[in-house]
Amino acid sequence: MTRRRYILVVTGGYVLLALAWILLSDQLLATVGDSQSIAWISRAKGVFFVLVTSMALFSVLHAVPAAESDIRATTMDEGLFDLVSAHPLPGWLAYILAAALTGVVLCLRLLLPVPIEKRPLMFMFALPIIVSALFGGLGPGLFATLVSTLLTLYALIPPAGSFTIGAEQDLFQLSLLIVNGLIISLVSGAVHRLRRKDRLRVHQLNEALAALQESAERFRTLFEAAPIAMTLTNEAKVFLARNARMEQLFGYTPAELVTVDDWWHLAYPDPVYRAEVQASWNAALSRLGPDNKTVMGGDFRVRCKDGTERLVRFFATLMPEGQLTILLDETDRHQAERRLRLWAESFDQAQLALVIADAQTNTIVAANPAFARQRGYGREELTGMPLSRLFPADRQQDLNDLVATLRSTSHGLFQTEHVTKEGHRFPVLIDITALYDQEGRPVNRIAYVLDITEKEQAERALAEALERQRDGRIAALNQMQDANIARGKAEAVLAALRESEERLALFIEHAPAALAMFDRDMRYLAVSRRWLHNYSIGEAVVLGQCHYDIFPEIGPDWKELHRRGLAGEILHRDEDRFERANGQTQWERWEIRPWHTATGDIGGILIFSEDITRFKEAEMEIRQLNAELEQRVAERTAELTAANRELDSFAYAVSHDLRAPLRAMNGFSQALIEDYGDLLQGEARVYLEQIIIGSRKMGELIDGLLALSRSTRGELQRQRVNLSTMARQIMEDLAAAEPQRQVRWHIEPNLLVRGDRAMLEVVVRNLLANAWKYTCRRDEAIIRVFSRKEGDVTYMCIEDNGAGFDPAHADKLFQPFQRLHRQEEFPGIGIGLATVQRIVHRHGGRLHARGEKGQGATFCFSLSGEMSTMEE
Repeated sequence: MTRRRYILVVTGGYVLLALAWILLSDQLLATVGDSQSIAWISRAKGVFFVLVTSMALFSVLHAVPAAESDIRATTMDEGLFDLVSAHPLPGWLAYILAAALTGVVLCLRLLLPVPIEKRPLMFMFALPIIVSALFGGLGPGLFATLVSTLLTLYALIPPAGSFTIGAEQDLFQLSLLIVNGLIISLVSGAVHRLRRKDRLRVHQLNEALAALQESAERFRTLFEAAPIAMTLTNEAKVFLARNARMEQLFGYTPAELVTVDDWWHLAYPDPVYRAEVQASWNAALSRLGPDNKTVMGGDFRVRCKDGTERLVRFFATLMPEGQLTILLDETDRHQAERRLRLWAESFDQAQLALVIADAQTNTIVAANPAFARQRGYGREELTGMPLSRLFPADRQQDLNDLVATLRSTSHGLFQTEHVTKEGHRFPVLIDITALYDQEGRPVNRIAYVLDITEKEQAERALAEALERQRDGRIAALNQMQDANIARGKAEAVLAALRESEERLALFIEHAPAALAMFDRDMRYLAVSRRWLHNYSIGEAVVLGQCHYDIFPEIGPDWKELHRRGLAGEILHRDEDRFERANGQTQWERWEIRPWHTATGDIGGILIFSEDITRFKEAEMEIRQLNAELEQRVAERTAELTAANRELDSFAYAVSHDLRAPLRAMNGFSQALIEDYGDLLQGEARVYLEQIIIGSRKMGELIDGLLALSRSTRGELQRQRVNLSTMARQIMEDLAAAEPQRQVRWHIEPNLLVRGDRAMLEVVVRNLLANAWKYTCRRDEAIIRVFSRKEGDVTYMCIEDNGAGFDPAHADKLFQPFQRLHRQEEFPGIGIGLATVQRIVHRHGGRLHARGEKGQGATFCFSLSGEMSTMEE
């Protein structure tokens, strides 16, 4: 309902109510005879009418629909009608109130002295109707009207006690009462509905206003905390607001930047450049309009308060409050793009094979021409190619190991093989570095891949030469500590040589080579850390300086090479001697290539170099060590020959000089037993038997010493030996000697080696005899002869399930005359395993044992050099 219509309805209702009240109240005065009663009733009805009409007027005025600008004021000024209309009584309570008020009015009417037959005074029932409609709305008002009508008709209109109307005047009054009740109820119901709608609308508008204020506050917060500089200006070019990033980026305080003109003079002190920027900015602002509320003003240099300059991109946005200007700092991005273009050209022109791979998919992201050319691919073919296609089928595990290593470290050095597009294999050295994002996750891997075919051939030739020299003397070297030290030094020097060849610096910051980029005047444009380190430049600033000023000792030969490179020639040398200014000699491997500008002209040269001084020094040291090693081996061989001759003399003395007395002792003891055995009683016979046993044991010890001595003498006869056939024959001999034993044995076929047949038979016989002896107490004895790999070494193993041994005493197994079991348990003299060890060492091999007490033992030995070559 509109405001005007509401006012008309309320005014019409009030007129009807007032007229009804006047007519009914005047009839009441006509029934009173004395003037005092008339005066009292007149005052009472006047006061009653004023109270009722003022309360109704106050309520209906509060229910007038308010203008939008007065909504919040209206909600702050709640009156009586707000309490009864916005929060009406519960329905049941409103109906009870209507009935109770009607009953109270009926009682009051019955107490008046005016006879009912003359004047029923039905106007009194207007009060319960008005109060019920006011507090309860349409339903309670109609209910009060109905109850008042029924009570009046039954109790007040003659004839009383019935629902009949005897006079037309009473019918008219009753009709007025009903009409008045209907009008009041309908008006009150409409007021209640309008008031509820009005309060709901006010509540919704208040919520919208609060949301608008919250949105404005969020905008102010975002404006202040934004990581991008922003300003807000009005039409008069006055700064209304600027965020903290504005002052942080440029340094100008709010007191210094009051208007846009202040900005132009501070940020652009050069009037010529200022006019150019203003013209461009004004042209951009002219494009602002209803259809284009945001424009980009371009990229301009801005002078900061500290004197530095920043490259800034300007944006303007049209807003109701004014113009929002966004200043995006592009300095770092511009510098990064410039550096990226510079290094991208270096990456493409480098003759070192470089490749970048995706760390998540292990596919190639980019490869330079040198990398693609070595493998026979085009650069486009390599992009997106899986790294596995670069590795031969049998070297795929190398790729898996490389990826696994880089999960725990950021850098790795690997040697493997690559395969070309045509299937040709070649060895490579990969120096790879992982690149990570801000969250520490690997993104890319950049690798320098070096073809080491020539290096491996040289190493192989050197290794073969060393191997040929070492084969004939390896047994003697195992016994000579000095020779072992010399060999260790030689291997350490060789390892240092390999490390010096394999270690290259990362390309630029990640490239593993010394790299410098020069212009046509030989001024530094770019330089890698490895270059600074190799040439002892340190942390000095070299960019922009002339190469000849930093190294004044550079002679005319090198300058001529530089001139040839600037003329377009590609130059390289695998090794070159360079005399430093401090008198130090330096060896280098280098390459000079021209680089071209965007127009195709030669812009300067790129110099790649590698310091190979350590390699040359190590090579000379190896040659000197080889000469010393030859001399020492010759000396030790002569000493060993003399020692063997002395050992032969000792063996002869033992076999002849010691055996004669033992034979005499044993013979005379046997004679005593045969001739006088009946006369020897008690301990005398026991003592004599102990002498026989002792002499026999002494003979066995002498035999063991001789066997141990012979095991390290004599020349090795290198020949092919089938250990499987040899072991089978020995087992058959052992089984024939003790046929009552049940032993299951298994011998792996075709165990073929190269070595001395007689010595190897001693080894196998001793080990099998031990296995046979120490399984004698097993109901089901098992003996196995087999081979197995441990790393790159093949071992021949003999395993049993016999008595075993305590691992804590394993170091005594191979010492002469040391035994881990009692004589009465397992007889023996403790010389067999010592003999086995010496024979294995003479073959340049190794011997070890594993076992547990009561769970058997396993003895494994290996042979080295040509004597350990396995054949299928």
